[in-house]
Amino acid sequence: MKVKQINDWSLQAKLLLPVLFFMIALVVVILSLTRSYLNENFENETRRIILSKAKYFENNIKQATDQALFSAQICASTEYVDSAYHTFQLTHDLEKSALLIDQHIGKMSEIIRKYAGHEAKIHYHLPPARSFYRNYSKERGDDLSESRQTILQVNETKRIVSGIEVGRAGLALRGIAPVMDAHNRHLGSVEVFVPFGNVIKRTKSREEEELAVFIHTKKIKDVNMSFASDAGLSKQIKVGDYLLLDQTSDKFKTALLTENMIRQASLQEVEVLEKEEFKYAIIPIKDFSDKPIGIVLYQLDISENIRTLQAMNTHILLYSLLCLLIALSSIIYIVRSRIVKPITLLEQK
Repeated sequence: MKVKQINDWSLQAKLLLPVLFFMIALVVVILSLTRSYLNENFENETRRIILSKAKYFENNIKQATDQALFSAQICASTEYVDSAYHTFQLTHDLEKSALLIDQHIGKMSEIIRKYAGHEAKIHYHLPPARSFYRNYSKERGDDLSESRQTILQVNETKRIVSGIEVGRAGLALRGIAPVMDAHNRHLGSVEVFVPFGNVIKRTKSREEEELAVFIHTKKIKDVNMSFASDAGLSKQIKVGDYLLLDQTSDKFKTALLTENMIRQASLQEVEVLEKEEFKYAIIPIKDFSDKPIGIVLYQLDISENIRTLQAMNTHILLYSLLCLLIALSSIIYIVRSRIVKPITLLEQK
């Protein structure tokens, strides 16, 4: 009788083991393919979001620059500006001449604010690169020739220039136009600019994303910015040779950034990196002459996505094990009742 029982179990094992191994292998393959698909889909989706945001940011840059240039061309073609420049040429009285612009600039600023959606920063210059009038500061008459190549270029070529340039007040998107009188004689130039921080704040549209602007320390010293001394720079947040200029909020994890991460970034295209529970896009910033001067870092918090992905993988594993258990139980029942039991009854007869 014991021999019979052993034979029964031996028969069942011979029938079930190949099926068991096949089903386990099948479950492992299905789990592996499913996890691979989910992970790849997650990576592709996050990369799509990041690259889409980088493109959106670049479009915002272009839009703001185009608006600044259009606004500068409007500011260059008014009668009171013509009068102010001619008054200076006759009297060399900077304060009296600038006052003629100051009396009318409020209306022009309001027109630009309605057109561009932000307060206009307007700066008139005397050739080759001397400040004439600023609507955001009382400072006048300072020499800008060592730091502002765009102003020199416009007053030399008498052609419009637009793009990103570092100035004493920081990084900005600028549109600069020559100022000509009614007889097409060159008088100077005028710029309308947008602080770079305005653009990154406008680019942020999701709770889980942050942006930060970094500039190369050499560029800061070149333009003599307010904190450009060695003592001033030491107080700022630095990553390698790059200095933090602005960020959308304190949620940007500057502590996670390393010099090696920044070094990996290409100066030609967007670089996507991952650090802990964050994805980063490193977007190069190029000035009006297409030279690299800094970077924008886009940070995407993927912690919630990771938890969701892990939960999905766990559920798939549990469901697979449950299906495997049900399938094995069914097969064992069928094998014992339909194959082993009839064979045993035949042997007993």
